[in-house]
Amino acid sequence: MDRRSRVRIPTASHCAIRFVGEDRVRRDIRVANLGTGGCCLRLAGSRPGDMEGHTRLECLELDLPGMPQVALRGQVMWWRPVGWPRKRGLEAGVQFQGLPPSYAEGLGRLVKEAGPEEPFWMRIGMP
Repeated sequence: MDRRSRVRIPTASHCAIRFVGEDRVRRDIRVANLGTGGCCLRLAGSRPGDMEGHTRLECLELDLPGMPQVALRGQVMWWRPVGWPRKRGLEAGVQFQGLPPSYAEGLGRLVKEAGPEEPFWMRIGMP
């Protein structure tokens, strides 16, 4: 059962993240899907233990077409290990917190524009 209250769209975007209390920035993180309330991140090469104690993001910079680079905050609501052929990782569901109103409006337009007529992944170059 899907508990999301908002629509999410598939993407081929990437982002940079930094967890609260962590000095390093993790770059080139895949954004699997995106909505106005949050996103799903795919962290390649991570182990389930990597998420323990890391639930708040103090810096989440999404690379989205037509959107400014803004350091967002978020809360990891769930995570699970996933596997690809010869490549394992994690998926983490992130709920945005305190989105600036102008960014939230732009994100809402982006999600709405990515309707069934033109899938979002086609606009951002996913093969």
